[in-house]
Amino acid sequence: MPTLQPITSAHVPDLEQVRAWLQKMVTSMKFVELIAAIIGLITRMRDINTELNKRLAQLTRKRPRSETLERVERQLLLPFMQSEEAKPDQSSANSTLDKPKVSRKGRHPGRRALPAHLERITVDNPVPPELRRCPLCGVEMTTVGHSVCEILDVIPARIVVIERRDERVACPHDNAIVSAPTPNQLVERGVLGTTLIVEATADKYLEHQPIERQCNRYRRAGVDVAPQTLGHSVAAHIDWLEPIAKAIADKTRSPGLLGTDATGIPILDRDAPEGIRLGTVWCWTNARWVTFFYSPVGDSCAFSKRA
Repeated sequence: MPTLQPITSAHVPDLEQVRAWLQKMVTSMKFVELIAAIIGLITRMRDINTELNKRLAQLTRKRPRSETLERVERQLLLPFMQSEEAKPDQSSANSTLDKPKVSRKGRHPGRRALPAHLERITVDNPVPPELRRCPLCGVEMTTVGHSVCEILDVIPARIVVIERRDERVACPHDNAIVSAPTPNQLVERGVLGTTLIVEATADKYLEHQPIERQCNRYRRAGVDVAPQTLGHSVAAHIDWLEPIAKAIADKTRSPGLLGTDATGIPILDRDAPEGIRLGTVWCWTNARWVTFFYSPVGDSCAFSKRA
């Protein structure tokens, strides 16, 4: 297709000239040139429209404060290239500097006070001896007050050895000797105290902290507690709690509606084909009492069989 000459000026188009050219093309039946001109016009309009949309989107998009149009325009010219007329208005710059700073105090509630029920431990922070002399006359200065700063902190748990002294009494006239009865323990004649075992049980089942990790924590504190010893003590504690669990299960089975749900969990088993089999944790509730129990198989009747 031959290259077409411009019909009119691209900068100052003459509509009468365009109309005359169209009539000439129709009279001469040069429809090929006419269609090519129309396609070229539509293509040109599309390109211009695309470019205008890009510029409009660039100008209207939200910019950060560091990229505002005014800031960018001020950076286009170097200071030594500006004339007296091109210098920015000093009044507008001064008005910007004179604006008072907005305080955050009115928007932020500030630091909350620490709980009043916590124990307060006073730690004195005295002025060093070399700073207690007056810098003007050299006389030693006296205390006039203290500024108080509260800091929330924690004191690590102390691991102690309780030395129980069981008293023995004897009759001065006879050979009768009586010893004080030993208090009850979770583990009879065990080396671990009741409080330590209760804490270990709570950490295992409430905080999901394994026995081995608890023993590592004691080891970092300088005490070597065997995982087997701590595990057997926690198991003994669970045996003591079993009557309470049975009483809750009986309350759950009381007359009324009973809802249930099951969750499958993987169980390590050496006899399983892949070393893992599927167990089930069942939950039963009557909207007031809740009972959880484990079943090695997916038997929904296991709860009734436990009674």
